[in-house]
Amino acid sequence: MTTKPFYTIPALHLPTFTTDDLEKLSSAVQRFNIEKMRFTPGGQLAVSEIAEEDLPEFTALLRQFMKTMPENGISIIFSCPGSKACKHGLRDTTVIAEKIQNLELVLPLPAKVKIAIAGCPRCCTMPRLRDIGLIPGAGGWQLYFGGNGGANPRISDCLAENLNTDETLEYMRLCLAIYQEHAQPGMRTSRFVEKMGIKPFRKKLEKKLLP
Repeated sequence: MTTKPFYTIPALHLPTFTTDDLEKLSSAVQRFNIEKMRFTPGGQLAVSEIAEEDLPEFTALLRQFMKTMPENGISIIFSCPGSKACKHGLRDTTVIAEKIQNLELVLPLPAKVKIAIAGCPRCCTMPRLRDIGLIPGAGGWQLYFGGNGGANPRISDCLAENLNTDETLEYMRLCLAIYQEHAQPGMRTSRFVEKMGIKPFRKKLEKKLLP
């Protein structure tokens, strides 16, 4: 029997859950004698010491209440509770997060793309250190592109402000289209922007925005 210290359940995440969900989750981990579990920063579930042969059945039990990961190639969406559950929240983050999950992209993404949505300027989800970041302003969403953390961090560039939801999704789609068309395989958005330069990137974006 093969086990791992912690195994992250693939293609599933649980940003919020009800007491009923919690009972189902507790029942599932007890059924497979799982002693420890934790939620990753992206809302995925990691469990300890589960046999690999039990993973398909265990994952099947979770699908009834856990959301699937985006099918468009976006690796993960970090989202705070927003105005629905936080006293500092200025905007509802849930609606746009669901729309991003369903964003249609023509080409495969060159590398993993992490998106962060902040419900207020406190930026708990660190949107300026993600491939794409959304921060609410007085007139709408601010869109940031090309950030990353890690050993070689880069603060993302603000490409647009005062966007409504539809405009935000369109800007996001066009930014990713430029990235898809010109980045080398495996190149993250931060290194891509550094290589192309933010001014040429802005010009390509402006050209795509023309009617």
